[in-house]
Amino acid sequence: MTGFRETGRPSATIVGASEIVHRMAGATVVCAGDVMLDHFVYGAVSRISPEAPIPVFAEQRVARMLGGAGNVARNLAALGVNADALLAQMNASRTTSAPPFARNYVERYADYSGRVKKPLLTLHTQTDTLVPVSHESAYAATVSAAGRSDMLAQAFTTGNGHCNFTGPQLLTALGALDQWVATGVAPGAASFPAALGFIPGFVPPPWPQP
Repeated sequence: MTGFRETGRPSATIVGASEIVHRMAGATVVCAGDVMLDHFVYGAVSRISPEAPIPVFAEQRVARMLGGAGNVARNLAALGVNADALLAQMNASRTTSAPPFARNYVERYADYSGRVKKPLLTLHTQTDTLVPVSHESAYAATVSAAGRSDMLAQAFTTGNGHCNFTGPQLLTALGALDQWVATGVAPGAASFPAALGFIPGFVPPPWPQP
């Protein structure tokens, strides 16, 4: 869209858009969709990992902001529309439900009971935008509620990205699990040294993460 003509005066398109924006104040607008939180990780890449042909990402800053319908509602609020009342009305009268086959699949394959029968070691990077590390606290709570905390050990690394582990980290984790199975003694913080990029004593944030 061209904002200015050769004369330097605002075009009719811009003027018309401005009038529409001013008329938005006080309007009733239906905003339908999912409210989500966008998570942006900014950084730099200076080398390729020697363990795999992937770039090594150095995190510099993290930003979070409303996404999906939440971002639309925020923009409407900035225009003077009472988006909070609209969202409250929508949430109070939900008419959409998942089809039975989808619910059955989730209940069978993704509704974790926490009833772990054998030693289980989870490994997670500190910054994971695909599967946030806060999921680890939710899973630990599920296992604890089932009375099986003695069967779960969790280790965390300073890595950025989903499953972005180094070769030494994977070998260390496998060795710790193998030793646990052989001796019956769960690995402690000493089994995951900071020199290899582990974070001894790290406690994941609660889920859902505030």
